[in-house]
Amino acid sequence: MSTLVDIVFEENPGRRRQELLGRIEEEVRSAEGVWGRDFCVLSLATNIHVYSPAAFLSYHVIGHAEEHLVKFRQEGCKGVLVLLSTYGGEVTFPEAFISKLRGMGFEKVHTFVLDAAFSAGTLLALLSDKIVGFSSSHLGPVDPQLIVATPQGLVRVVGAMSVKRLIEELLPKLASDKGLGKEGLARLYAAQDLYLYEKALESIGYIERVFSEEVCKGVEGCEELKRLLLHEATEHSQPIPLQRLAGMLPGRGLLIDQSPQFQKLAELVVSYRALLRYLFMFESRPGAAPGSVRVFVVGSKHGEIVGEVSPLPVQAPAQRAPPSQQEKPPEESR
Repeated sequence: MSTLVDIVFEENPGRRRQELLGRIEEEVRSAEGVWGRDFCVLSLATNIHVYSPAAFLSYHVIGHAEEHLVKFRQEGCKGVLVLLSTYGGEVTFPEAFISKLRGMGFEKVHTFVLDAAFSAGTLLALLSDKIVGFSSSHLGPVDPQLIVATPQGLVRVVGAMSVKRLIEELLPKLASDKGLGKEGLARLYAAQDLYLYEKALESIGYIERVFSEEVCKGVEGCEELKRLLLHEATEHSQPIPLQRLAGMLPGRGLLIDQSPQFQKLAELVVSYRALLRYLFMFESRPGAAPGSVRVFVVGSKHGEIVGEVSPLPVQAPAQRAPPSQQEKPPEESR
């Protein structure tokens, strides 16, 4: 059995994160040409080391962020720079989060991609007024993922675009290639979960609407962006360099490691990012159950709110359901 020993930090890393966010905010406020004195800095990160629904961006995280946002408004802040690191979450989270910020009176929302902002994180960045990051920062496709529970109690994730292609392209081609005719195609359709297809179309339609009404405003060639992130995505986890997307969104992308004026800000953000990784990989709450995992953090110069989940109890294997039993309805995520 191996033992992990903290030999890097001699002081409370949580206090160091809080202090770093204060210094990052000072740098942001000094950059009058990009941000200015009316900007506050909020950190929003989920655990990218553990794949768990508990580590997805979900609506309850907005409530935790609101505690910081209220203090920002009391300070007179009209803009928020969100330091973001996530593998995704609920498909409706980005629009709900931006709506909350606008509703509280924040006129400008910028997203700083610390390392990765995939799926719903990418959509949140696209809905922002400006996307900031490093040349090494990555975003990803925004094709919705459907979480489906099987009769055996297992959970699987199915891409909405994959379901759409199966029903609209692959099965008709199979029927044609095999000479099955209309009756054969009908049998193929009957063997599928068409409710899943319906939910896939709904979730894809939602993303299409968000692109049309929000993302593509004032963006020339936005159809190319939509193809890259939605229609032609081969893998949901496919990393797309922020540098590439910045070129497709003129005036809205900023790579701070390519500008000497942001060198100090870049160094501070890298230090904060390292402490975030430390939080998720090594820190634990005093008295927490063995195996507890940190899943999200919302932070600012005022402190941080950390989400934690305890290890799930071991359950007996579920009995196999009759073959005719259908899977449970899917939930939209990521």
